[in-house]
Amino acid sequence: MLTFDNNTFESINFSKLPQNLRINVQKIINQRRAQAPQVLTDAEQEFIALDVAMSLKIHDFGPIGVRLICCKTFKDWLSTFIKHKNILGLAENFIQHEQNQCWLTTDSLPNGENQTQAIFNFGLFLRLIKYSFGENLPAIYYQVPIKFGPKILSRLSALGFTLNNSTQDNVRFKISEKLLNLPLPDANDKVAKVFERDILRAISISTSKESLIADTIEVIKTFSPPGEVNQTEVAKHLCISERTLVRRLQQDGTSFREIFNEVRNSQALSLLFQGKSIEYISALQGFSERATFERAFKKWQGVTPVAMQSRFARLNNETALTDIINLDQIPNLPGVAARLLQMIRDDEAQLGELASLVEQDPVLVAKVLGIANSGAFGHLKAHTIKGAVLTILGTQKLQALVLSLVSTNAFKVDKNLFDYAAFWHRALCVANYAVKINNLVNPNQPEQNDALYLAGLLHNIGHLVIASCLPKGNRQITLESNKELSFEQLLGIQSLRLGINTLEASAFLVKLWKIPDSTADILVQLSITKRAVVDTMEVTVDTLNTACIVYDEIEKQAANSSNELITSQVGLETKIKTGLGLKAISQLCDEYQLMWEFVKNTFIGQIH
Repeated sequence: MLTFDNNTFESINFSKLPQNLRINVQKIINQRRAQAPQVLTDAEQEFIALDVAMSLKIHDFGPIGVRLICCKTFKDWLSTFIKHKNILGLAENFIQHEQNQCWLTTDSLPNGENQTQAIFNFGLFLRLIKYSFGENLPAIYYQVPIKFGPKILSRLSALGFTLNNSTQDNVRFKISEKLLNLPLPDANDKVAKVFERDILRAISISTSKESLIADTIEVIKTFSPPGEVNQTEVAKHLCISERTLVRRLQQDGTSFREIFNEVRNSQALSLLFQGKSIEYISALQGFSERATFERAFKKWQGVTPVAMQSRFARLNNETALTDIINLDQIPNLPGVAARLLQMIRDDEAQLGELASLVEQDPVLVAKVLGIANSGAFGHLKAHTIKGAVLTILGTQKLQALVLSLVSTNAFKVDKNLFDYAAFWHRALCVANYAVKINNLVNPNQPEQNDALYLAGLLHNIGHLVIASCLPKGNRQITLESNKELSFEQLLGIQSLRLGINTLEASAFLVKLWKIPDSTADILVQLSITKRAVVDTMEVTVDTLNTACIVYDEIEKQAANSSNELITSQVGLETKIKTGLGLKAISQLCDEYQLMWEFVKNTFIGQIH
């Protein structure tokens, strides 16, 4: 038995860890210490050691973390990890391989290190694997020493790893040619080179007794913005002549300009991956305006800073949503919507009651009739709510439309920044697409249409939640993206900068407001990268996801194209991604155009 005090983890040699990693490990340990009982068994201590390792963020690892994420293949990842494992405080013999077998040394640890250290080291390895591959973990089957105990296996299995017990003393796994050639989702050679240089520079400095390069880097970092520093200023700070600085750096195989660019580039990428705004980074780096920095970055990396951030959304801080959005900021469900939800749950609610509820608000009547009479629902026309229900919408669609319209109006956002036309166009199209795709692909499940339609209408209401509750962050993203982001890229940059994206905020809201479970469950599962659902729920989530894909593909081509061109360009690619036929895709393209004309020319004027 061990007492949970400052010496609890004295058996783990944290001194070998990089300083930043060591500091963050200690922070997590202090948090666990506050939550744990005062006395721990060896098994409990080992479990907490694993939990600490698996709780680390990618930025805690320093440049090696991002370097690994940017590898092209698992073979590249493995060789990079083996090459640089020492900077993670891992022993020279920690990982070894022969032919198709790889093993992690967990039996003969140096300097009397024990099993707690072994489990912590194994956790570091798996944490980096998980960050590098995201939710699509490679098919690696880990043979884990039976002495690690069932609790360790259970914890790792819950995180998506495949493990079983072994009588071996080391962790072992097989590496096939197929596994080695597995591509990583965020492979990026240019970014990899930046952080590889950082690592090699750090190693070179650490092995040199007296390094002018290290001193030069430190001086450059002290200047804010670094753009104001020059060779002359650095020489003065180092108390040497400028000529001596140039000569000694040349002797070390480098130059001031090369070091300066390395520091600046590494800083820019690190700040981007931490979710800082483009405005903040460009100012910190000494650029006169954001546009100048954006041009320089695109010339260097081939993409804009915003696009780069959206690609690396998985590097966010994984903060609990309730720590990001204060529940007091979320408006209460409007009275009309609350009464409507009661009717939805009441199987005996009559059409007359529903029509009377809607007709209490003339503006709401105009909105509903406008949608019902739009080209997206055919050529029938209705002049009353009852008429719209009986001839065009049906009771369930009316309920969904009213709930969506009323809920949306509960949020107050800056109309100059929030694109209501794009918001409603997407919601209405995706809702209609979801129903039509379900009828086409799953003709035996028409009972899912009502939940899908409401889920489609509400799938992007989270954007309003973010605009209302996180106005500053949303404003920065809106202004800096210049409408260049696709919906998928927007989700990525929201996740990285704000810790929450539109789909997550939508799922958060529908649960909070107690929207019917049939719809709420679809939105919750849609917001999760890896959907762990079964039976018909899996079908409905995939159907809504397909509707979103179709919309995104059409939108990609819509900006400067005629309807004919949209159909021809969208058709084949969308068919490949969704499995839908070209005729169905063509019809959805037509609906996209009709709905846009309606939203832009009629609908927005009625409600905003």
